[in-house]
Amino acid sequence: QHLLTFSLQDGDVQSVEEAQARLSSLAQSNKLWSQQMYLDVGTEAIHLRDIQSQDELERYAFQSIYRCNAVNTEKHFPSLLLLVCQSADQKRPDIHFFNCETVKASVVKLQSSESHSSCPPGSGFTSDAASRFSQAEQICDDISRAVSGSSPGRRKKVPDPAHPSPNGVSGGPDISFLRAEREVGILNHCFDDIENFMAKLQQTAEAATVLNQRKKKKKKSKKQNAEEDLLTAKARPPPEEEFIDIFQKFKYCFSLLARLKSTIANPSSEELVHHVFKPLDMMVKTTGGPALGASVSSPALTSSAVSLLQDNLSEEERQLWTSLGPNWTLPRLVLRGPVAPYTPVFLSGWKPEASRADGQVWEDPVESQHKHEAFRVQQEVWNTCVSYEFELAALSVNKDESSKCVNTGRELFLYSCSTVVT
Repeated sequence: QHLLTFSLQDGDVQSVEEAQARLSSLAQSNKLWSQQMYLDVGTEAIHLRDIQSQDELERYAFQSIYRCNAVNTEKHFPSLLLLVCQSADQKRPDIHFFNCETVKASVVKLQSSESHSSCPPGSGFTSDAASRFSQAEQICDDISRAVSGSSPGRRKKVPDPAHPSPNGVSGGPDISFLRAEREVGILNHCFDDIENFMAKLQQTAEAATVLNQRKKKKKKSKKQNAEEDLLTAKARPPPEEEFIDIFQKFKYCFSLLARLKSTIANPSSEELVHHVFKPLDMMVKTTGGPALGASVSSPALTSSAVSLLQDNLSEEERQLWTSLGPNWTLPRLVLRGPVAPYTPVFLSGWKPEASRADGQVWEDPVESQHKHEAFRVQQEVWNTCVSYEFELAALSVNKDESSKCVNTGRELFLYSCSTVVT
């Protein structure tokens, strides 16, 4: 049943929440005039068809659909489907409500999400890993909260750094500003990939929940069996490589947040750390514990990232962090053995600018931070050794002994540097 359509462009309502409240009010007073029709989820669009002639009444291309939600809080319509669509010639979208009687709104939503997804279905984990979804209802609720209320993609995007005054030589922006602007862009695209993966996990958990409910029913029609086959495919978790990719982006985000700490505000790096930890917690729960995340060594955290986490985590967040082990709690400077280089690859295909306007190549921000921190440690060792040389010289009895002490101190410095800087 098509229940109602509101136009944001024409000013019928100002928000989806207001539209849902209006729908509830009209249903309460029996002032809704619904129309029976078929809703068909195709490969490129959602089609509305006449129930008798099967003629197409309306078509919503997936590119025009902003939201597709199954609403289970409306008492008058236990299976309510919400569509927010905006065609190319509209400035603001329309809000459509459907009452799904034959096929539940949650199934329609899953079908739409799967059809719209550009990612091919993965082979999934082993049966052992798939069993981690046995408590799908709880995971679904937790992931829903993470996605809707606290995942990075739902919060306001990290704003670009404030424009400084023009460079006195060229009249253009300062290189440090351009660098910060580029790194904020990388951070936001990491957040986008994390959000998209969390939404994918939510769809998987929702499918598992619906499937578990269906399996409790003894008698099933052929149509219900077909729907169960579809749900079984959708309840299959993503392949392990995708989980590892997102774990890597979490680590990369922490190092970027620390590097941009003095640059970004509203939200600040400290605030964003707490937002990032909620979906990280969901990732660890979904993979059955910290083992998979703990095995992700690259990229290594910077020293400043470790300090940022040490100084700002709550007790619960700290327990999660430490459970992930040394690959997450120790910086590269003190990790044993080499760590493989890492360059994030984004699901959207976006890539940051490779070079500056003057032709110089931009360095990876996290790798640049690692080098900066290694150099800083080298400088500290040098200062300590110089101080040691002077102390030895002051204690020397004659010139020959003083020279010998200075040379000894210099050798100690070179040895120390070789053990710190790889």
